[in-house]
Amino acid sequence: MVNVISYMATMLELELRKLKNDRMELYTRAIQPMLWLVLYGTVISRIRAIPTGGIPYIDYITPAIIIQSSTFISIFYGLTLVWERESGILKKLITTPLPRYSIVIGRSFASGVRSLFQILIITIIALLLGVKFYNVFYFIIASLIIFFVSSGFASLSVVIASFMKTRERFMGVGQAITCPYSLLVMDCVP
Repeated sequence: MVNVISYMATMLELELRKLKNDRMELYTRAIQPMLWLVLYGTVISRIRAIPTGGIPYIDYITPAIIIQSSTFISIFYGLTLVWERESGILKKLITTPLPRYSIVIGRSFASGVRSLFQILIITIIALLLGVKFYNVFYFIIASLIIFFVSSGFASLSVVIASFMKTRERFMGVGQAITCPYSLLVMDCVP
């Protein structure tokens, strides 16, 4: 049991080192949510056509933007696996003594950590725009839930990617997952 946890921690550390050396990925992934907050949030809040129950519109859509952008990263996380298969890195990784499930779980948790960074960036932008987070405890609980949901989507993504031979096929499956999911998130959050 201790070995499995250390194997998962090793995979998590590997992914975090990649992120540490290439921070541009974090910044580029923040562009779309920033556009949603800055452009759509401020413009639609001035129109006042959507009933929000007395909450400013930008405060109303911020949770949905956080959830959507954080989990979309995870849905396409399996693309890395397809790329690693094409480049030959996956063969080297599979020949290590790590159990395969520890590779999947470790990488999934790494995707969850990426989602936490995404939450942090979007929260900073939202605070600069004047968004009020009404209950800090709920925000922390929501962040933990998003971490585990993102990890779950990353696991699903890695499993799906293990059956895909090309990036194009995987992108098609990822799009098929994100379309109904985005409608669900935007419809269900506050």
